[in-house]
Order: sequence, then C-alpha cells, then structure tokens
Amino acid sequence: MVIEEKDLSGLGGWDCYKKARTYLVAGSVLKSSSSALNDNSGGILFTGLVLEGRKKYVCGLKFRSLEDVDNLCRCKRSISDGSVCEHSLAVVLHSIKEAEKSKIKNSQVIEEECDKDRLYGDKTLPVFTFGSGHITEIDAFSLNFESASPEQCMSDDQISRLRGIFGNVNPTHGKTLKCNKSQFGKSLEVLKGSGVYLKSESDDTKKLLIISETEAR
Repeated sequence: MVIEEKDLSGLGGWDCYKKARTYLVAGSVLKSSSSALNDNSGGILFTGLVLEGRKKYVCGLKFRSLEDVDNLCRCKRSISDGSVCEHSLAVVLHSIKEAEKSKIKNSQVIEEECDKDRLYGDKTLPVFTFGSGHITEIDAFSLNFESASPEQCMSDDQISRLRGIFGNVNPTHGKTLKCNKSQFGKSLEVLKGSGVYLKSESDDTKKLLIISETEAR
C-alpha cells in the first residue's frame, strides 16, 4: 500500500487537513516514521511526535486500507469521537514529505555518479609497477592505466605521444603493458606537467609522482 498526500484530505475533513498542513509548515512535527504492518494486510503504520503549544502528542495513523484507519492520537478530538485528528494527519504528511525528499536526494546522487562516470570514464593515469630493489636499478616495468580525475589525467597530446612509445597501443583503463627502462624514461619525459603512479610489487604500495616541467619529485 502506498499513501499519498491526495489520499489524506478526506480522512478528517478539510478543516482538519488544513490544520495538519499548518503544523507541518510551522515545523511542529518533531519526528515521523512509517513501517509496514506485521499482519500481512499490506497496511502501513505512521507514527510521530507533534508539538502544540506546551503539549506533545505521540500520534499517528494505522492504515489497513484507505477506508480502515485507526487514529493513535490521544487528543480531545480523537478521544471524544474517535475521528482522525490534525496531529496524526500532520505526522503522515511529514513522513510523506520526508520520503519524497529522500527519493529526490537519492536520485540526484545517482545522477551525479552517472555524470561522474561519463566525465571520468575515459580519463586515465599511468601506473608503473616494478619489482624489488631501487627503481634506478630496475630494467623492466609493467604499465597499466587507472581512472583519474581531470586534474591528474593525461592530456590528449600526452596520450598520443605515449601511444607512439608503446607501438600505438591505446592507453585504456585496465590495459597492462610491458615496459623497459628506455620506455620508462621516455614516458616520464612525455608526462611532464602530469602525474604517474609508482607501485612496488614487494609491498603493494602505490605513490603518486608529480612530474614538473623541469624535474620529477
């Protein structure tokens, strides 16, 4: 069962609904929550806390259907005739609004992640992996490419020049190449002004090397 705002105006009457809206706008609903009933009816239980002057009402509505609703509030109106009151309606309204906000927020997060994937999907950064020993004494490296932000990634010109060093192999995410010391040196020259990761096989650590226009640091 899904309860929407349009379903509420007929429960306690129009005046009751307007008062509930007033509580909501005034911030008098301190908290609200909703959960499915445990009786396999498909119903929903809304509970919450409403502040009215100095009084706090623990209230809510139990929906078995739109025609079968229990009011959980203990205000005078609810006790006197058992009808739906503005306090419980305000709790349900608050819960619906919070659920809508959460849905919009989650949708925005998903869209941002998709935009990020589209933006960074083809942006890569080289990772040179070497064995044990000092890097100056190593003759062979393996080279692969990882996704990177625009601030770190290679320029189109650098990608083109790097392809020339490795026989026109396109540097894409996940690809691994073999690299000798000469190719390593040429790659560092090409990558001036950019960055590269150095990774040791012995301890699996990875360090970012920022290559300036004059020297590596």
